Order: sequence, then C-alpha cells, then structure tokens
Amino acid sequence: MSNPALDKLIKPEPMHGGLKFLFWLIGLGLIGVIAWFAIDLTGLQAWKQHVAVMRSQGVDLEGSIYVPPAIPDEKNAFKSPSIESLVHQRVAQTEGAIKLLSQPEPFKTSAPLPIGALDSWDSNHEGMPPKAALAEIKDRPTTPAQYILNHYDTVAEVIAEIHAACDLPRSRLHLDYESLTDNGVDFASFRQMAQTFALRARANLALGRASAALDDLNVLRRLALASEGRPTTLLQGMVETAIAGLMVKVIEEAIQEGALSVDACEELKQQLAFFDLPASFVFSIKKGELPGVARMMEAAKSAPASLGAPPATAFIPDGIVQRNLIVHGESLLAMLSAIDLDKGLIDPKAIDNHEAAMETEFRSFSPTTFLAKLMIPSLSSAMGVAGKVQMRIRLARIAFALESFRLEHDIFPESLNDLVPDFIDPLPEDIVTGEAPIYRLLGPSKYQLYSVGWNALNDGGDTKDDRDWVWLGGMPPAEPESGQPAGTADAPQ
Repeated sequence: MSNPALDKLIKPEPMHGGLKFLFWLIGLGLIGVIAWFAIDLTGLQAWKQHVAVMRSQGVDLEGSIYVPPAIPDEKNAFKSPSIESLVHQRVAQTEGAIKLLSQPEPFKTSAPLPIGALDSWDSNHEGMPPKAALAEIKDRPTTPAQYILNHYDTVAEVIAEIHAACDLPRSRLHLDYESLTDNGVDFASFRQMAQTFALRARANLALGRASAALDDLNVLRRLALASEGRPTTLLQGMVETAIAGLMVKVIEEAIQEGALSVDACEELKQQLAFFDLPASFVFSIKKGELPGVARMMEAAKSAPASLGAPPATAFIPDGIVQRNLIVHGESLLAMLSAIDLDKGLIDPKAIDNHEAAMETEFRSFSPTTFLAKLMIPSLSSAMGVAGKVQMRIRLARIAFALESFRLEHDIFPESLNDLVPDFIDPLPEDIVTGEAPIYRLLGPSKYQLYSVGWNALNDGGDTKDDRDWVWLGGMPPAEPESGQPAGTADAPQ
C-alpha cells in the first residue's frame, strides 16, 4: 500500500514546461558565453601571430595606411591650381579647368580616335563626326587634328600651366590619408583629363608636332603616377594602370605612323621607365588595402552607423572578425606571391589557382570566412590588366629600339638579338615566361611583337579574347607608284 506523502518526496511533480524552457535558455546562454570567450581568446592569439607574420612581409595591420612624404608646394605637380581643382573634390574647379574637360563637339572623345583618322575629314572612324554634323561646322580647318587643337586653344593658358606643373620633380595628392575611402579624389575628372591630353597628343602627332605631343603625354605620366607611383588604395593603382595603358596606346599609334624621331623615342622611353605597375599593385595591397580593411572593420565594430554597417555588426565577437581578417590577409598575400618583383614576372596560373581555391572555400557559409568573402576584391582581373599594360611598356621599349634600327639601316632586323647591345641592353623579357617576346617580320616594313599573354600559350599573335598581348609595328604604307595597286607594298611574306 503506497504512502502519498512518501511518494511525493521520492517522485517530485514534473517541472512546469515554462520553467524547463527557462533553464534550457540559461544553459544555452552559458554555453554561448563560454563559446564567445573561447572564440575571442583563440581569435586574439591567432591574430597576434598573424600580425607578426604580416609585419615580416611588409604589412603593418596595426598601424596607419601609407602616407606619402610631404613635398614643398613649389615642387609638387599636383599643387598647380588647375590640376588641384580637377583632381580634388574639395577644391572648386576653375573656369579654365571646366573648359579644358569640355568635348570638342561634334567629336566623341570617349571613342578612341587614332592618329591616322585625324588627318582627313573623310575618315569613317567611330569617333569622327557624322557627315550631317560636318556641314554645320563653320570655318572648318583643313584637318580634324587642327580643329581639335583650335578647340583647346581657348584654354591655352591653363594647358601651359599644366604642362609646366608636370615638369616639376615630384607629385603628391593632398588628401586626408587617414580616411578609409578615396572620397577626396575626383577620379571622373582624372579620366576626363587623361582623355583630353591623349586626344591632344594624337592631334599634335597627326600634324607633325612631336614636341607638343610629348608635353601632352607627360601630363598622362604625371596623372598616372599620382603620389609618385605609390598608390594608397587599390582603386588608385587601377587608375594608374588605366592611364598608363592609354599613354602606351598613343605611343604605339605614333610609331606606326612614323611620327616620332629618335630623340622623341628616347624621351618617351625615359617617361615609361617610371612605371612599375605590378610593384604599384603590390604596394597598394600591402600599404593600403590590408591595413585599411583592418581599420575599417575595427571602426565598424565600434560605430557601425559611421560606415553604413548593420547595427548587429557591433555584436559580432572580436574573435570572429579577427578570424575573417586573417583569411582576408592570407588570401591576398597568397595571390601576391604569384608576383615576383625581383625578376619582374607574374605567374597567371598560380593567380587563377589561388582565386579558384578561394571560390571553393567561400562557397559554403563559415563564421571564419563570411566577412572575408565580402572584403576580398576580385584581384585576378586587376592583376591581369596591370601585367598586360606593364608588358606593353616593355614592348614599347623594344619598339623604340626597332625604330632606331630602322632609321639607321632602312629595314627592321631579322631578330631581336640584332638590337643588343647597340639599340637596347638588356632586352626586356616576357612578363609571363621570362623569355624574350616573340618577334615576326610581316614584310619589309611591318612586324608583329607580342607576349604569350595570360594563358601563357603562344597563340601565334592571336588578339581574340586577349590570347596574346600584341604590339603591331612598322611604317605606314607608302603611296603606291603609278600602276601599282594599293596595299601590295607590305604583303606578308
């Protein structure tokens, strides 16, 4: 016979459901707190090791981003009033600077007008005015090149000021370098200004004014090498690459048109020697991108609203943020390891493999990678463009030597080895293979010079999809003699 009082002591009544749930919540909360502190502790330890490793590779994650050394205003090209008003958002643009960026209507300056299209109004090139627009031009000059230069003559004083400023020995953008963004730079005006002086250079070359064209190309060099070729952000590095590519394209056309003397080639060779785009790319990552992202995440944790981050960002454990920053830093350094600055080489296969590995790692959610996935930029395309433009700068140096050889011997050499050492020494190497670029004569006065490109394969000079990075050089076709069909003088052999 059971005793109810004794049974109650031995077998207590079941716990109320709400109370049980409360205990479950308390237990889960304690586990969460313990896990939080464990993540913070292990993350902090890993972060300290990571900071030491990064510092050994030239990256100071706990310091400020790179700030270019101060330069006296009288030596700084970017302290010219017109240039400063164009490239700084916080400086009011001068009236002359605004006019300088205006298009010479009805030309389409966004279209790449080649030098060869500027010596006749009959050209059907994309950037030329349509026939209906030509009829409306009053007092039309003899050539489109002269029309373009007449347009910019209205701001001749501003152009002279910019030319003089670009002869100064130093360049430094006056920005708030402690800022985490590029909001102090007007990159739209950078681009427009580069297009303006590229168009002026082409027009001057079309009229045989090589000296004036060199002054215009020197402006492109200065714009590209803002802050003396030490970009503080990846965006600045990409702008440097884009303007350098524009400059090299004008030079390629000038050589094709036979518009450059030996002295002009020598001056341009000296201007191009300032560029080391892969080095600028690495510098922008190590001195700007990596410490900048670390600082940005720290700021986002303490004050999410200041950087437009969600309020919940403040509650992410520091260890989680640090783990993501470690993945971010290790991934970028792994990509940069494919650039050998000492040998001047880039390994495209290694870059592609690193990016593929990152995509695989980021495919599924992980607390140690979900932020890193958002912070890592697509580097392979940017590195590919930097490598291509730097290779074209090397090809330009060889093209200068080929032009000097032709002017002395009336023909192009059979081999690039014929240029060494009298016309060039040493011979620039392919940035991908480390071997000499490929050179082929296409006729008595034409040649093809190229790198194997990003796929590291010799596709025979195929430019489709950028398979090979090609420089097509030579003299413009001579006027055919009486009875000789046009276009037969330089038929490929």
